[in-house]
Amino acid sequence: MEYKVQRQLTAAIENVPGRLAHISQAISQHDINIEGICVIDNVEQGVIRLLTSNPAEVKQLLMAEGVYVIEADVLSVELTDRLGALAKITASLAQSQINIDYLYFTSHHAGALAKIVFKVSDIAGAQRILGALEVN
Repeated sequence: MEYKVQRQLTAAIENVPGRLAHISQAISQHDINIEGICVIDNVEQGVIRLLTSNPAEVKQLLMAEGVYVIEADVLSVELTDRLGALAKITASLAQSQINIDYLYFTSHHAGALAKIVFKVSDIAGAQRILGALEVN
């Protein structure tokens, strides 16, 4: 298991066809890679969370579009998708009273590499716990 702290951008955007396409095209036209994305719908707007290869530049791009952007540090964890891996991580964080505000991840299948993004209440404490865990 490998982990690192990444800068995540969160923005509220109009929940209309083409808005996400416009934003993702603008990011790609600046040769910036989207490494992680979470889109949540709402009645009047959508919320996007982005991990990119250049968060500072993406923030400027979004702000130029009139989009308000919030930045936060998150933990990006890469590990092999194995039965119980998420349970082990979340139980260890809970034992140390570290709250998981939210997370998102994906995996192709068991045994494949997975990436989990955690927003936690104590990022330094979570790093210490992850460093001591044997999950793979």
